[in-house]
Amino acid sequence: MGYAIAESARAKGYKVILISGPTAFKPPAGIKTIAVTSARDMEKQCLKHFKEAVIVIAVAAVSDYRPKHFLKTKMKSGKQKLSIMLSRNPDIIGKLAKIKGQRIFAGFALETGNSIDNAEAKLKKKKLDIIILNSPETIESDSVRATMINKAGKITKLQPMKKSALAYKLLNEIEKLL
Repeated sequence: MGYAIAESARAKGYKVILISGPTAFKPPAGIKTIAVTSARDMEKQCLKHFKEAVIVIAVAAVSDYRPKHFLKTKMKSGKQKLSIMLSRNPDIIGKLAKIKGQRIFAGFALETGNSIDNAEAKLKKKKLDIIILNSPETIESDSVRATMINKAGKITKLQPMKKSALAYKLLNEIEKLL
């Protein structure tokens, strides 16, 4: 979805900086793409480029947790029971929301229960102007079923569409806020 938004924004004439985690997709031509491998790397790059942004669209499904310790070598299998200690990953949009200023923020919420309520709560907590609620069934697909919610509380259930069409729809809504 992030690549579709980046390509659509470039087609509309926007200067785009795409900060991307690991993916099988090739970086879109003509778009400054910054590859990151962890939530902490993504946070660092988002903060570094934040001053340049007028619009921030957060698409990445950054994990809430990461392993506390990483091994440099392979752990041999055995009969011992293992436990993994976790550390909290940074809340990137939460951190950016504190310094949002007049920027327009859009984000995504992947929900499976209490979808609308959870998306609305995220919209308020993260100071988003628009949130796109989507479901896990369409993650690996080129099509998406989504609901758009704006900060005024307007809920628009969208017809299934290609990710590129959703990207244009989102950008058109953002342009109304500029």
